[in-house]
Amino acid sequence: MFQLAALEVATRRIEPEYGAAIVDLAGVKPRATIELTTEQAKQYVRGESVLLSHDATSSSAGWTQVRWHGRPLSWGKYSNGILKNHFPKLLRNSGIAMA
Repeated sequence: MFQLAALEVATRRIEPEYGAAIVDLAGVKPRATIELTTEQAKQYVRGESVLLSHDATSSSAGWTQVRWHGRPLSWGKYSNGILKNHFPKLLRNSGIAMA
C-alpha cells in the first residue's frame, strides 16, 4: 500500500509536503496552481522568489502548486504578486527538476 504525507506540522504552522505537489493522485487536485515561464522556473529552482504580474495568475493568496510546462515542480506561497519559494533545498540547482 502506498502512503503519502500531505502535510508537515512545523513550529506553529502547517506546510504542504513536497511529494503531495508532484504526485498525481486520482481525484485530488490542488486548490490553486501557477504556471511559470522557463525563465521564472529557472529562478524558482535556484531557490529564489518569483515576481508575478497579477494577470499571470488567478491564484488567491496562500499555498499554490507551482508548475512548468504543465509539470508540477513544488509548492509555493503566493501573496501580492510574489511567489515565495518552497522548493526543496536538496533539489535546488541539481538539474533534476528541469530535466
